[in-house]
Amino acid sequence: MLKSVPKFCVDAACLPLGHFEASLRSLADAGAAEVFFVISDGGATPLTGVGPALVAAAGGMGLVRHVHLIAAHPERHVDTFAAMKCERLSFQVEGCAHAHRTLGEIRDAGMFSGIALSPCTPLTKLDYLLEIADGALLLGLEPGVTEGVARGALLERVKMLEENIRYRELQTLIAVGGGLDAPTMAKAIRLGAKAVVVDGNTGGWDGGANPGTALASLREAVTAAAKVV
Repeated sequence: MLKSVPKFCVDAACLPLGHFEASLRSLADAGAAEVFFVISDGGATPLTGVGPALVAAAGGMGLVRHVHLIAAHPERHVDTFAAMKCERLSFQVEGCAHAHRTLGEIRDAGMFSGIALSPCTPLTKLDYLLEIADGALLLGLEPGVTEGVARGALLERVKMLEENIRYRELQTLIAVGGGLDAPTMAKAIRLGAKAVVVDGNTGGWDGGANPGTALASLREAVTAAAKVV
């Protein structure tokens, strides 16, 4: 059994953009918690993801908007997303020289402040950030990469980070994403992850026709997997 009810966050890039509004509403009806926007500057990683205009268009659709910035200077973009009343903003720790300050700016702007970590970046990079970060996103794939998920290593990182957060009596929420399948999601949730990101590399995901139905199927698969892990 799962220790807690996980939040499912769906990457906007894996939705049919020709029916974007209908897709968001179907996801909301299926119990999705967030619509996730990966936005890259093309410098820190190959140019991928969506743009700010799509984030603005998703407002008022019944889902929390969560932007994941993969940029060399994420602090330059805080005001942009605050102005469109985006609810959550996370950024890659590897691209930020003053991560503590940037997390504070995100919070001061009224947004959930998140820090994301690539698979090869040591967890120690988060040690002095967890007290001000509302969330920590652990990735199973390097940004811009579509193959080679290190599932075992990711699960070990979830376990270690959860132990650190619990020992320090913090409230930082752990999320995982990046090419994960249902069994890996179930194990990550049991180890302490509170949210999972569904993207185009998620095993078994086929949301092209009806994202809401696809999410319901994935939730069932995660619940089934939790009974055997």
